[in-house]
Amino acid sequence: MLLVAVAVLAAVTTARWSTEGAAAAAAEGPAPRLRTYCIAADSVPWDYAPHGINDITGQPWDETAATFAQAGPARIGSTYVTSLLWPR
Repeated sequence: MLLVAVAVLAAVTTARWSTEGAAAAAAEGPAPRLRTYCIAADSVPWDYAPHGINDITGQPWDETAATFAQAGPARIGSTYVTSLLWPR
C-alpha cells in the first residue's frame, strides 16, 4: 500500500420538503454535515491487452495497433503501472 488518504469533507444538506422548511433554510443557511472518506491506493502493473490479439475482431494486431499493444525496443507495450483505489 503506497498511499492512504483520509479526507474529511463538510457536505451541506439543502433539501427541504415543505415551503416552511425552505423558508427556514433560507433564513438560517444550510446545516453542514461532516463525512469522513478513507481510501487507499496501490500501484500495480495492468495489462490493457492481455490476450495478445484484438479482442473485438479476434485478429492479430495490425501495424498501427501493435505500436501500442506489443512490447519492443522502442515500444512500451500493453502493460502500464496504474493505481487501484480501495475504500477503507
